[in-house]
This record gives sequence, C-alpha cells and structure tokens, in this order.
Amino acid sequence: MLLIAARRFASKAASKAQLAVVRGAPRRAGGPPPAEDLESLSKRLDHDFDDLDHLEAALTHPSTGAHASTGRFERLEFLGDRVLGLVVAEWLHDHYPDEDEGESQIRHSGLVRTEALVAVAGGLRLDGHVRAKSHGLWVSRSNSNDTMVADALEAIVGAVFVDGGYAASKRVVLKAWAPLLAKADATPPLRDPKTRLQEHAQKHKRPLPTYETIRKTGPDHDPTITVQAHYGDRTANATAKGMHPSKRAASMAAAKILAELEAEARKGRRKKK
Repeated sequence: MLLIAARRFASKAASKAQLAVVRGAPRRAGGPPPAEDLESLSKRLDHDFDDLDHLEAALTHPSTGAHASTGRFERLEFLGDRVLGLVVAEWLHDHYPDEDEGESQIRHSGLVRTEALVAVAGGLRLDGHVRAKSHGLWVSRSNSNDTMVADALEAIVGAVFVDGGYAASKRVVLKAWAPLLAKADATPPLRDPKTRLQEHAQKHKRPLPTYETIRKTGPDHDPTITVQAHYGDRTANATAKGMHPSKRAASMAAAKILAELEAEARKGRRKKK
C-alpha cells in the first residue's frame, strides 16, 4: 500500500511539474495555446487528478491532430457518455422510486442532452480550456460549437473515471449537474417531443409526423445518427450519438418543429393583442 501511495504521489508531482513548464512556456506562432490553469479547473470539478494528463487529453479536440493514432479523446468521450448516463440513471432511480420507466427516461434525456451539457460546461467555465482547430487555426471554446464543448465535457467525465474510478466521477457529475438536478426535482417531466407533436397533429386533424434516418456514421457499436422529421410542410434534422441515438435524434427533431409551432403561436397571440 505504501508503495502504491508513493507511486501515486510521484505521478501527481511529475504531472504538476510538467504543467508548470507548460504555463511558463512562450506561445509559439501557429502552435497550440498553453493550457489555462488545469488545476483551477480540477478544483471546480472537485477532483484532484493524480495525472493531469487525463484532463489535458479530454480538453484536446481531435481537430488538433493530437492523439490521432490512439483516438484518446474519442475513447474518453465514449467512456464519459456511458458513465454520465449511469450516474444520472442511478440518481433518478433513487430519487423517483415511484416513477415508471417512461417518465424516468424523459428526465434522463433532459439531463444528458447537448443543451444540458452546454449549460453545465458554462457553470464550470470551460471557455478557453477546450482546444481545437478550425480551418487550420487554433481556436478556443468561444469560437467552437455546442457539440464540441458537449463532447469535451463527456470526455472530462471519462477522464475523471479513468483517474479516480466511479466514485470520483459520480461525485463530479452530481456536483456539476446540481442546478439541473434541482430543476428536475421541482419540475414534473414533460411528455417527450414526439408525443407532443403527435398530439398537436391529432388536435388540428393533420397527418401524423414521420421520421427517417438520413445519415449514419461511425462504428456500429457507437454510431452517430441523423434523423429527419416531417410534419406537413415542415422538416427538421437532428443528430445524436451515445445511448439510443435514433430515438434521441428523432426526439430532438420533433422538438425543433414544436419550437417553430410555439413561436408562430406566440406571434399570432401578439398580433391579436
């Protein structure tokens, strides 16, 4: 046990020494920006990394070309997606013992969807930490898209799991997601968007919406699915990956059409006033 503890201490010391060198290094033209205080980010995450290289890898998007041969970012993202899903599912199971599977699934989808990940990333102030390339130029989160920062957050959850195990990643997720979990406690789950769009069609005596998969990329065990929703003369596309990607993409596409319908309804009400 003493030998293991000594090795962990040495690894952490080496990692921090390496970080200090990175901080002090001058920025080279065309090169990646130096890491923005990974230790402060680890404190916001409430996890003291034994090896900060895990966090560094989670913040380095594949567009940089780093770890291209090993797919390290993608592997951490894949792992983090599953860990996040499990932590949220366990929390819902414990907090809503009387809800059926359908209601829990709606809550679960709301807590792990891209919009939720972006909100959590904002609370953690990930801006400037995620490193990527766009058209050959290094950019920070402020110039990247929501999908990129959502993927990075999942990779961070994976990095915490690799570094500290399930207990550590569970603590990080529950702390970072606390504001969203509080809202879940205060708000009953809405019916899923597909059901609501179908009810809209039935209420207005219109043909039911339809959904088709228009694109599938990635490996079979972890595909990225794009679904197109059709409702009258409206269409909307949405892309999802991770657990149940086809179902999630269809739900997201239905939500886009619902948002358009609700915006039109609000505009109509304003005109009547």
